[in-house]
Amino acid sequence: MICLAVALLAWVTASPVWAGEKTDTLVMQNGNEITGEVKGLDQGQLTYSTDDLGILSVNWDSVASIVSKKTVLVEMEDGTRYVGVMEKPDEPGRVALRTDDGLENLAMDRIYRINPIKKTFWGGLKGSFSLGASFTRSSDVLQFSASGEASKQTRKTINSLNLNLITTKQTDQSTENITLGYAHVRLLRHRWVVPALAAYERNQSLGIQNRFIVAAGGGRWLIESNRQTLAAFAGLDLNLEDTTGTDAGQTSVEAFVAVRYSRFRYHHPKQNLSVSFFAYPSLTESGRFRAQLNSHWRQEIVNDFFLELSVFANYDNQPPEGALLTTDYGLVTSIGYSFSP
Repeated sequence: MICLAVALLAWVTASPVWAGEKTDTLVMQNGNEITGEVKGLDQGQLTYSTDDLGILSVNWDSVASIVSKKTVLVEMEDGTRYVGVMEKPDEPGRVALRTDDGLENLAMDRIYRINPIKKTFWGGLKGSFSLGASFTRSSDVLQFSASGEASKQTRKTINSLNLNLITTKQTDQSTENITLGYAHVRLLRHRWVVPALAAYERNQSLGIQNRFIVAAGGGRWLIESNRQTLAAFAGLDLNLEDTTGTDAGQTSVEAFVAVRYSRFRYHHPKQNLSVSFFAYPSLTESGRFRAQLNSHWRQEIVNDFFLELSVFANYDNQPPEGALLTTDYGLVTSIGYSFSP
């Protein structure tokens, strides 16, 4: 199953996103005009494809205006979303968006994200993948890590797939820490969202051979800007576990509370810090409490290749029999590549 997941992410990240016509016009603050194709705006970076210069990453605060005949989804910092075509504005620093309801004159410094609306599967797909390995001769420990993510946003939804894999091998034993998840998020007004999640986990250090989770709830993006994001979610999940050393599985119902924070710097070198925390108090197993913490720091090396430092921690105050620990944590370094439309 894990080999299939790795192959799927590799196929997704390696497949091409076909280029469209380059008829858009980008005007910089210094007056230079560049003809090309808008690929999207995210985290303060406008991705812009040209014939002569290739794909450019342009600081959003360096852009005076932009014109495109293609239909785009524009998200504001207050959570308002518009769909339309970007026409020539009357003044710099504005986006003139022609929507079905008329012309919207949007302040560029209040725009959080721009995504071209494409009907093909590959259009609008973005993500990253990374690999890491280490070997300690004195203890004869070999560790391998792999992670990947891919996401696509439409006018009303975000769909994402992510994988995190850490295997540790010693002379007499080996352990695996695996998380494979799919999330479907329904976007509502005023930054409210309805997330649904399906996930597979394995953590042999905590006695979990297989865990399947199905979850749903609600949440809200509290902050969305070109510098940082903050979101909070809550809901219920169904937890099905197969434990190490036993044939019998168990099923439980849990509540969950989650917080996600990201902060980014888009001036060279690009940097990105993301932290997520999940708490799972059980509703059917008296006194049981689980928690997960994941943190990733990335710094761009060159041309979307990055160095990543990841910290993870998993806690279970009532782990199954045969568990080696109640808390599993680690530090992983890896090299990766990010891609966007």
